[in-house]
Amino acid sequence: MNEGADARPADDEPLGLRPDRPASPRWHRWRDLHNEGTELLQAGRPDAGGERLAAALAETLVPDVDAEGRLHRAATLTNLAGLAEGLGQLDASERRYTEAIALCETLTTELARPATGPAAGDAPAPAGAPGSQPPPAGTPDPARPTPDDGGTAGPPATTPQATIGDAPDPARPGHWPAPAPAADGPDAPVRPALAQAPHAGIPDLARPEAGEGPARPAANGLDAAGPPATTAQATAGDAPDPAKPEPAPAPAVSDVGQSLANARVGRAQTRMLAGDTAGAEADVAAAFAVAGGLAEPPDLLVFSLHCARSGVLMMTGRLPEAEQDALRALDLALDVRPELAPIPCEHLAQMAEVCGNPEGAAEFRRIAERPAEFSTMWSNEIGFEVADPLPGPEFGSTTRPRAMTWPLAARWRRVAALSAEGVRLSLAGGGEEAAALFEAAESATETLGGGLDVLVCRASVRLNHAELARTRGALGEALRLAEAAIGPLAEVVAAVGDRHGVAAQLLDARNLRAALLRECGRHDDALAELDRAERDLPLVGEGRQPAAVWIWLVRATVFDQLGRLGEGEAAGERALALAQEHAPWLAPRVHLILADHASTLGDEATSRERMALAGELFAVLGDPVGEAATRISLGRSDYLASRQDAAAAHYAVADQLLAGVENAGLRAACRHGQAAVAAFDGRPAEALTLLDEASRLLGPEHTPVQRVAFHQIRAGALGALDRFAEAVEELTRAREVAEASCGWHVTLTLDWCQADLYGRWAGALAEAERGPALTRAIEVAVPAALAAEAARQFFPAGGARERWVALAAAPSVRAAMAAVRNARDDRLAAALIDHLAATASLRTSAPGPAGGPAAPPDVLDLPTPGPAPLAGDGGPSYVATALGLATGEDPAFAAPRLALPPRVRVTPGVPSPLEPWIERAERRYGFGVRSAEAVRAW
Repeated sequence: MNEGADARPADDEPLGLRPDRPASPRWHRWRDLHNEGTELLQAGRPDAGGERLAAALAETLVPDVDAEGRLHRAATLTNLAGLAEGLGQLDASERRYTEAIALCETLTTELARPATGPAAGDAPAPAGAPGSQPPPAGTPDPARPTPDDGGTAGPPATTPQATIGDAPDPARPGHWPAPAPAADGPDAPVRPALAQAPHAGIPDLARPEAGEGPARPAANGLDAAGPPATTAQATAGDAPDPAKPEPAPAPAVSDVGQSLANARVGRAQTRMLAGDTAGAEADVAAAFAVAGGLAEPPDLLVFSLHCARSGVLMMTGRLPEAEQDALRALDLALDVRPELAPIPCEHLAQMAEVCGNPEGAAEFRRIAERPAEFSTMWSNEIGFEVADPLPGPEFGSTTRPRAMTWPLAARWRRVAALSAEGVRLSLAGGGEEAAALFEAAESATETLGGGLDVLVCRASVRLNHAELARTRGALGEALRLAEAAIGPLAEVVAAVGDRHGVAAQLLDARNLRAALLRECGRHDDALAELDRAERDLPLVGEGRQPAAVWIWLVRATVFDQLGRLGEGEAAGERALALAQEHAPWLAPRVHLILADHASTLGDEATSRERMALAGELFAVLGDPVGEAATRISLGRSDYLASRQDAAAAHYAVADQLLAGVENAGLRAACRHGQAAVAAFDGRPAEALTLLDEASRLLGPEHTPVQRVAFHQIRAGALGALDRFAEAVEELTRAREVAEASCGWHVTLTLDWCQADLYGRWAGALAEAERGPALTRAIEVAVPAALAAEAARQFFPAGGARERWVALAAAPSVRAAMAAVRNARDDRLAAALIDHLAATASLRTSAPGPAGGPAAPPDVLDLPTPGPAPLAGDGGPSYVATALGLATGEDPAFAAPRLALPPRVRVTPGVPSPLEPWIERAERRYGFGVRSAEAVRAW
């Protein structure tokens, strides 16, 4: 069953392109003569057939010919042109094709013109044409053939191989010359895949004895071993009842387009025989453009187009492109016209021989010998294997490919086979081979027509390819592929709803796109895509719960990255509830997200408890990549707590779990963590080697956070090697990325790291040379410390604010105090101490080890500030907060807001030495540091 197109005509349909309208009574004599000539050509009697066609042409050469008659004239001219070509009269052939093309182009222009009333001798515009009136209720759609309109005469099916009369020998290429032999050297053409392998996706057909196996009867009565004479026009059906005369209809737009495309294909063949490859290529391109404008081009026309282009490309030495067109033609022939399969098979066999692949050539000729048997094998309904897209590399692996139940016609058998093999290879770590298969599968869908089937195939292949690209670290490519899959899937869902699970696949594509947008730092776009996914959720009947889990899971990660921690926790809890009830295999991924959320809030105990549970569940599910993701999270947690031995052990286990797995994101995260531990433990050279490996794994498409973390750890390792100038350059690059994509809270953290680096650089210099480095340390450190302290206003009272103090504010202050002390600036030091004394903390002790973590903070672990300060009118005063009255836990003081503290001056009215630095901090980071109020120093 083919969901995407109308049912195909019965097997006894006459060969040729079905017109959308039968011939009107005025042109029945033309029809009879035209069909008699066609049948005589098919019977191998070109002289008699030519006479009948000439008589049919004469019927149309009358002064009052209408638009329908001109279209019939073009059809007969096309058949006469094919006859002339078969007789070797190439000039006459091209002349007739050209006249047919001109007639069709004129008709196309006329039909596109707004109708102001019928001209003399012309029929009314057809329904659906510009200027026509809507048909009455119950009128059949003229753009669709009806099952019983006969096989009325229409344009011929021109294929690039035909001698008039006899069916051509499938072992001989007919009119198309063989491709030029492949040349060696730098100018040699790129060889197609045929040089390495036979036709991908073709089953291995056992060789039955003669007479075994069913054979589909040839549509035109010829033996199925060879195609019919391809320049012959289809015979027409019976004349309508004369007792019910019908008005002469104008030709349908689709009929004119089919005739025009077919005439151009025929002229391309004639031009190739005459050596005019450029003209032939132009005709084929124009024919594709015309056919592409039809609502659903007939299968036979599509077959002719791909065969013609394959021949042109062979003659011009572009064998990889020629191979793809020939394969598309073969796919279609084995589905709808197996007797035509020898034509593309011969093209493919010739190319295989040129490329040194005699086995492939033999296989294609074997198909050409018994095309009906291959067609029968391919006619069974097949499913389409779709990898389950995951919303991020940290959540686990794609371990359970899902077969979508969409019933595809045999035409798409090769697409499904290539995609399924690509999924298998991608899960086995063969990413490069899998990518090549996905590209070949998508290329097979680059054809005309195909209805909904081609949309489903194309979108499914792109989703599989997007998941592979994501695991390989190519985020830009993955996002492009995911976005390209959504449009076709949405079109199919709009047409048929959730039939065969296509709506669920659309939700998978939306969730994948949202996750990729999040990884690229496009958080607003990610939330908008998740809203669209939630809107489409009702389209999925039963089984919608797993999709809902993904929606809430990805939404939780986006909220956390935006600093909307309350919303993130609520989304994560909702995802967990749904997963535990309806999709338990997703529960460990949700636990991992909630563990990261707890870590952000400073709740290390809860974080580690959830990580341990996630690891156990991943182990039970047999998901080693999920276990590795959990181990990497545990390693980062231990590193931040200065438990370097435990961190190293977790990274080592993760490394073992990822052996043989192609997941660039997780493997790079593991190497990055190992590099951080090595740098902290005094092994900077090893850290640089590990970072280089992490960068190689990720390729050029690091996410912004990954790039910042990479440069930050690399700067630390270079500083430990006393390569301070290079280390400063790394932090400068990290700051540029952070400023563009991550926000001021990350740039602030990088600034105090840079200040610390300048201080160590100064310590390595002679005392007389330290001035510039010390000055630079103060310029970076003091504004960062002032801003970090003031940034409390962006966090609600509680764990997130105190975690900011521990991971950002406290280290910044230490760096500033060290810079001021090293510069021996006593006045600035006293002003800074007075300033810091006028701040508030909600707790007397910060979470984590005393004095803050010894290791540099991981940007992934920094709490993210809200989009605007929480201070404002109506909130508790600075004094109330300092006294601990606004903790955010007492309902009487629930507003989690801090007022900006005042400036501190020794002498009222005299600015302190720190105030120019306050102004610099406010300019650099874009928010207020102190209010305009001033108080006396303590």
